[in-house]
Amino acid sequence: MSALLSIKPKGDRYIWLIAGLLMLASTLLVYSATGSLAHRQRNSDTEYYLFRHIGISGLGLILMYAIHHIPYRYIGRIAQFGWIPAILLLLYTLLKGTEMNDASRWVEIPVLGVSFQSSEWARFAIVLFLARFLSRHQDDVEDWKAIFLPLILPVGLTFLLIAPDNLSSAALFLLVVLLMLGVGSVRLKHLFVLIFGCAFFVGTFVAVAYQFDWFRSKTWVSRIETFFSDDISREPDQITQARIAIVTGGLLGKGPGKSTQRNFLPQAYNDFIYATLLEEYGVMGGAAICVLYIWLLFRVLRAIQRSENLFGSLLAAGLAMMLTVQALANMAVAVGLVPVTGQSLPLVSWGGTSVLFTCISLGIILSVCREALSDPYEERPHDAVVRIDSSNALPA
Repeated sequence: MSALLSIKPKGDRYIWLIAGLLMLASTLLVYSATGSLAHRQRNSDTEYYLFRHIGISGLGLILMYAIHHIPYRYIGRIAQFGWIPAILLLLYTLLKGTEMNDASRWVEIPVLGVSFQSSEWARFAIVLFLARFLSRHQDDVEDWKAIFLPLILPVGLTFLLIAPDNLSSAALFLLVVLLMLGVGSVRLKHLFVLIFGCAFFVGTFVAVAYQFDWFRSKTWVSRIETFFSDDISREPDQITQARIAIVTGGLLGKGPGKSTQRNFLPQAYNDFIYATLLEEYGVMGGAAICVLYIWLLFRVLRAIQRSENLFGSLLAAGLAMMLTVQALANMAVAVGLVPVTGQSLPLVSWGGTSVLFTCISLGIILSVCREALSDPYEERPHDAVVRIDSSNALPA
């Protein structure tokens, strides 16, 4: 209890700095990008969305601060079965969820009137489960059956329940799973087999869904065909507006709050907030945000090197990769490198569920950093050997 009352944040101070800078950028961008939304829905009351976003970000900071004081080993106690309620919630969302933009991705909480994305909890729960599972089965990493068969049910069900309304999130989820298996010392040949297996599975899923016109298959195929098409007239409107924003922004941008494409760009405050950023702050501002995410991953990798607990290492790596992969996907869509996916930019896009789960993830990462060394800012000698003790990955 005394630790929770400690005012000074602990863990890696650079991760705190990165989170603070991303939240500051988010506040400026959300205030600018929600202008047209406020005009349509709130009678031009732009402060409504600003204060709402500040409130959610503040709650996220409180969660991050509180969680980073909790020993991450306790998370292992809920990681084993945490994916089960996540699966049930995904099933409920698919059948009874609130629809938005032709997709059922949200669950509304009765009385409160608040909705959240169940896929955020599901991906988070699977990362926790994988970290626990791999840390307790390091002696079996070369045994195909011992490692992969127990993962088919939780990972497969999560993908199948997310994919119908959000194929891009499901595909990125599988990518994070594969990355975690690689970090977890799974044999390379097994990993390659799994990569090709996942690619075949996803391709078959899309082909069958398209053949029978299930889910949003027409939209998936249309986005892929449009992306590879040379016909500019087929380009989605959001991509066209994003290109205009990027070109007019130039190297240094138009300046804070001076975006014009925010009035024409769909989801300028969410999925395409990076395009708004490039218009207002230019290529230099966009590069700075990209560097922050790469820096976050680098700091987590340093924490893994200093940690003597395999569960903590896998947990921090999985959460950091989940955030970084999603961020890179969002930025790649905005600049036209990949087809439209509908991914938010972690800790920057306007939203609720994504911001809170990002802060919870960062809190857990900071907990790993805090316990890596008694003094989190102390540097180990370059010749120090860090021993990972897999037998003590989790409390009994």
